[in-house]
Amino acid sequence: MQELAKRVLSHLRILLKTAGFRKCTERITHRRTPVFDELETRRLLTTFGITPQYDVNVTPDIVYRDDAKVGYGTDDGVTDKSLKLDLYQPTGDNLPETLPAAILIHGGGFVGGDKAQGTFVDLSNDFASRGYVAVSINYRLFGDSPPPAKETQFSDLDERYDTFVAGVEDAFHAVKWMKDSADTLGIDPSRIMLGGHSAGGFLSLATGMFDAQDVSEFSYMDLDISQLQVAALLDGAGSMNGTEYTIDANDPPTFILHSEDDATVTYDNAQKVATELGNHNVAYEFPLITTAGHGLDEKLDTVVDGVVVSDQMFAFFEQELDLDELIPTFNWHNDNLSEDVNGDGSVTPFDALMLINELNRAGAYQLPLSKPGESPFYDVNKDGWITPSDAIQIINVLNGGPHSAAFSLFLTDVNNEPTSTISVDEVFYINLSAEDISAAEAGVFAAYVDLYIPETHLEYAGNAEFTAPYTNAPSGTFNNGGELDEWGAFAGMDKVGSGSIVVSRIPVRAIASGHALLVLEPADESSFHDVLIYDRATPLDALEVVYNSFDFNILENAEGEYINELALSQTNTVFDY
Repeated sequence: MQELAKRVLSHLRILLKTAGFRKCTERITHRRTPVFDELETRRLLTTFGITPQYDVNVTPDIVYRDDAKVGYGTDDGVTDKSLKLDLYQPTGDNLPETLPAAILIHGGGFVGGDKAQGTFVDLSNDFASRGYVAVSINYRLFGDSPPPAKETQFSDLDERYDTFVAGVEDAFHAVKWMKDSADTLGIDPSRIMLGGHSAGGFLSLATGMFDAQDVSEFSYMDLDISQLQVAALLDGAGSMNGTEYTIDANDPPTFILHSEDDATVTYDNAQKVATELGNHNVAYEFPLITTAGHGLDEKLDTVVDGVVVSDQMFAFFEQELDLDELIPTFNWHNDNLSEDVNGDGSVTPFDALMLINELNRAGAYQLPLSKPGESPFYDVNKDGWITPSDAIQIINVLNGGPHSAAFSLFLTDVNNEPTSTISVDEVFYINLSAEDISAAEAGVFAAYVDLYIPETHLEYAGNAEFTAPYTNAPSGTFNNGGELDEWGAFAGMDKVGSGSIVVSRIPVRAIASGHALLVLEPADESSFHDVLIYDRATPLDALEVVYNSFDFNILENAEGEYINELALSQTNTVFDY
């Protein structure tokens, strides 16, 4: 597993989170990003909420509020304005039934900006591609001339004060729209993240941290604020002077995104927010960013302690929103019958074959937390990974119980010497042997099986050869799916006794490197190809026979020997008795 992790890490950005985000309780003026010194293997592949893995469908210009007051002091007087949002929805077969949500608010100093500006289109897509239903909202700006807010100690500090309050009111309405639309959108209303940058960051902090009493002091709005709580906040350079005084122990976990050299919103404001969050035991993260200025993308792309800040941000929200709870546990495992990979209600070698084909396609890997409904149940041993041990568990089940005969496979080269090293383009033989393992040990009389080889890695290269005493009624037909159907023969009058005896061999060529599994199954044509042993009048039931599969590796850079391949087709009969 360590080698797999190294290989994946060489191709992916680190999509990890700390072993657990601890809450800050000490008084501090800054908190550095914790070092990611323990790599969690499940973060190396697809993790819901952290790894971008979904396509995104965008629906623009949805009205979330149609009564926003504008035009105060203008010739036209106060009128209602419709405020709109753009909706970003993840699409894919493996989405959970219930999704988290993200409300994103653009910046622009309360005088400009738009929900469709490039950075927020990118950020909205970033959230949606990770499984969030995201919205990017517009809100009233200074030029909209919103009506006056209630007088407070801050009213005369900035001519945009009324616009600040109007923006907070609009953000609350966006939260209400999202919660009211929860069933339609398929979201969990208790897992809504609210975030923004610059002016949008301020609105996110204010909306997320103001309670009903706070709002009543500056706004005439009549919404029930107690029903509009959010689960987490993104403060992107939005910490304005005085914001910290609204913080209490009931406020949501907050990810603070601010650079030391920000000349637009001073850094000490963010430090004050972090200190107050720590004082009230509110979970937060505050990565140390020094040279990103006021830009959103520059901060998200910064690497701190070896981790990209955007990755840390998504890991923080995944943790604080408990997104793991949205994913069914071990949904790659068949709880009804562990070894039933294809879900048909029984355990057969085909279940092992499905596993090995997937291993040949992609190698061993950790399974995503979410599983498409029609996908096989690859996680046989319920460890969260697909590995050869899953196939082995199936094979062991198939081979369990009292047995009277056993079929096995082994490899030889063109000189009939045993071999375990196979290379691409090399021709070699798959050998079938039979053994009487009953108490009588009189020997196997009739030996017939179905053989399956992985067509992705092997191809048949000639006719089957049969070995004495198994030279009577030889059979074997090439079918689709790498099958050698009804392969075998029967022996003569004399008992062959105990021990493993070669029945037949078939030449094959390796056509691709990787792991190959050869699967044996009972022959289908009863009574012509039943398995029979000497000193017993009735044929053996399939459960009385061990069908040993065989796995091996095919190496690159083949220099194997060559034999002339006979003309074959998928329906060409080698022998058919």
